[in-house]
Amino acid sequence: MGSLTGKFSFFSRRNRDGQPKEGKALGRYTLAAFLAAGLVFAGLALLFYQQWMLSSEQQLSKYIQLEVQRQAVAVHAKIRAYGETLASMARNPILPRLIEGGDKRLLQVKEQELKYAFPGAIRVRLLPLGLNDVDEQSVPPLSYSGLALLRTAEGSDGTTLAEVQLLGRSEQYVAMAHRILSADREVAGVLFLALEPSVFANVLSRLGLADSYLELRQGTNQHQAFARYGNGQLASDPPQGLIPIEDSRWQLAYWLSTPGESESAHLMFWGGVAAGLLMLGLIFYARDRVFAHFLRGDLITLVNLVRDLQRGQLQGRYKVHLSDFKGAVAVIQRMTSEEQTGEETVVSAAASSGNAISNVVFEATEGIKVEEQLPKQGGPIAASIFKAYDIRGVVGETLTSETVYEIGRAIGSEAHAQGQQNIIVGRDGRLSGPELSQSLIEGLRATGREVVDIGVVPTPVLYFATQYLSTGSGVMLTGSHNPPHYNGMKIMLRGETLALDAIQALRHRIDSGDYTSGTGDLQAVDVVPDYIERVTSDVKLIRPLKIVVDCGNGAAGEVAPRLFRALGSEVIELYCEIDGQFPHHHPDPSQSENLEDLINKVKEEGADLGLAFDGDGDRLGVIDSQGRIIWPDRQLMLYAMDVLSRHPGATILYDIKCSRHLDQIITEYGGSPLMWKTGHSLIKAKMRETGALLAGEMSGHLFFKERWFGFDDALYAGARLLEILAADTRTSGEVFAALPEAVSTPELRVEMAEGEHFRFMERLLHQAQFPDAAVTTIDGLRVDFEEGWGLVRPSNTTPCLVLRFEANDGEALERIKDTFRRLLLEVDPSLALPF
Repeated sequence: MGSLTGKFSFFSRRNRDGQPKEGKALGRYTLAAFLAAGLVFAGLALLFYQQWMLSSEQQLSKYIQLEVQRQAVAVHAKIRAYGETLASMARNPILPRLIEGGDKRLLQVKEQELKYAFPGAIRVRLLPLGLNDVDEQSVPPLSYSGLALLRTAEGSDGTTLAEVQLLGRSEQYVAMAHRILSADREVAGVLFLALEPSVFANVLSRLGLADSYLELRQGTNQHQAFARYGNGQLASDPPQGLIPIEDSRWQLAYWLSTPGESESAHLMFWGGVAAGLLMLGLIFYARDRVFAHFLRGDLITLVNLVRDLQRGQLQGRYKVHLSDFKGAVAVIQRMTSEEQTGEETVVSAAASSGNAISNVVFEATEGIKVEEQLPKQGGPIAASIFKAYDIRGVVGETLTSETVYEIGRAIGSEAHAQGQQNIIVGRDGRLSGPELSQSLIEGLRATGREVVDIGVVPTPVLYFATQYLSTGSGVMLTGSHNPPHYNGMKIMLRGETLALDAIQALRHRIDSGDYTSGTGDLQAVDVVPDYIERVTSDVKLIRPLKIVVDCGNGAAGEVAPRLFRALGSEVIELYCEIDGQFPHHHPDPSQSENLEDLINKVKEEGADLGLAFDGDGDRLGVIDSQGRIIWPDRQLMLYAMDVLSRHPGATILYDIKCSRHLDQIITEYGGSPLMWKTGHSLIKAKMRETGALLAGEMSGHLFFKERWFGFDDALYAGARLLEILAADTRTSGEVFAALPEAVSTPELRVEMAEGEHFRFMERLLHQAQFPDAAVTTIDGLRVDFEEGWGLVRPSNTTPCLVLRFEANDGEALERIKDTFRRLLLEVDPSLALPF
């Protein structure tokens, strides 16, 4: 029995006597298994690769065809939009009277006014019926083909097909026309539109495929192309296809480079196979080494068992790792026990084995300690911080770190209830931001939410991040335009900004302690470069503009200058260093005193425009080239004209503080105006309900659903304004001067104690009587008289009344102000009114 140890040396190539060992080494079996598994793996990978390549080619071919069709549809959509606008403008009853009157000056003024409805227009002309004289000196020239287009329009009910006039010449232009009918339905003339061909080339550049070449042709000859985009070298061969463009005389010719199986793809595939085989080999090798280690140990234990049996020193327990050897040990022990002591020893051995297993189990479980982390506990939370559409309070008083932690837990719990796992957190540049942000993040993570911290950003960048990172949920820690000692939260869950009852639901959740528990992860992400890239891919300036940007030391300071420079503008920075003390002026562009430095700088630099942003970058102030303040309702007129030029009939939303001239502009340009309550959350909710493409508030919140995401974004609004102004040859001062303007006041405020302004409003509504005027009470009290209007409403962000007045002239304005002054003082004679 003493030679047994030597006979169990299975892991050397030879036994100790130098003779070859019988049987095969364990490693050979492992190698054979690895080779078999490797062949199966490689075969399956090759089969998958071939199927994937075939599927990819089919999908790519289908994608290419769909993309080309999509571009053709996009060009047609552009034509159709211009055609619908042209038809809408031609129905204006003023036009036939102007044509019949023949006053050239009045005709030119109206033509210039109509031109603004058509981005990229060279000229809009009002031409009389039967015009037969060419005009080669006009810009653009009116040729014989243009006269033929007039004849077509005169005899057609709709807009003529889009066609290129003077094709191939430097003066070429896209022409469309629509007849003008008089009151008795007789043809009075033609509305003739001349567009830059680049309007349609820009459509191709916005949708162009990689490594492709596209041409818009009039006819089938390559030399009759008037718009091109892409790699022109591909055009040495005939086009791969021609797609007719509806409502035009054009075709879209395309050349596409379809990649085949590239060498890099093969290298990546075989590299992946090699890596997979290497990983498989490492797994087999590791398994072999581990198994061999345990096998060697168990064999030694078995040899020791036999040796002890031989010596008569058999022990009660022999430790082995592999279950197969446990059976062998038990059999040997049982055989020995039956010979020596009978069944009693067998029972003892079994009990010993069972106790050993039992001991292992209980040692593993009894050593586990569960430690529960108790949440932070703060004092009672002031109900006053839960506003109509956000949370806002005084730092250190109504808004503390403990308060923010509890609010974070409430938001996270509500997110859990709505199936939201990931929440983005951003903050503005206030000094309380770092501490409160940490508490907010801790509160969110305590509910098991995964938090993405994007740092100091403007609020629109947080909104963008919820779209870009596909979370739909985010919290912006910001005091907005309030003083430095304020801070608060704007909250978005599942794509909706919380307001009214949803805000109050968070307070009720805190009061009842209705929290979800968990531990969420935290990661930091920089989304500003992606935001800038997304805006610059959408907005294009056809000429650079010189602008002054005043960020008021707010959160927009790090983003706005970079964005506008990326758009090609010359940017002069004013107060763009982030400073939570706001040392130069209050970050509120709705107050004229905060715009004085910007006005002076625009005049000093001779800039084309001045842009101002509030503390968190979601409200916009504008100064034109003459240093005049352009209030948001007048900005909205220009945006509405631009959007309606592409989407006639679209709903345009504005808040109760806006000018009634805005309603007139929207209606005149074929839109559907809708007045609504003030408040960024309320406006966004109404936009979703109505499908509005554009909205704005007098406070400076501007919302674009056309080409953007529908949230309030002052940075994007500023970019869209630059796009509009860059396409116009006039100065910004001249552009805005052409818009209707009444005599009006800015927002006026009457400060009150917290909550008192709502109680005052209730008493005012009860006492107000205006039988000869139109009264609107959707948000406060707005009274529209024949000569103007007045408004008083309770602010939802600060404890004050907000007032505004507008009238046709100064005398009428004073009369309306006097009417409201008497009404307000009847309710509370002690009021100190700012007017």
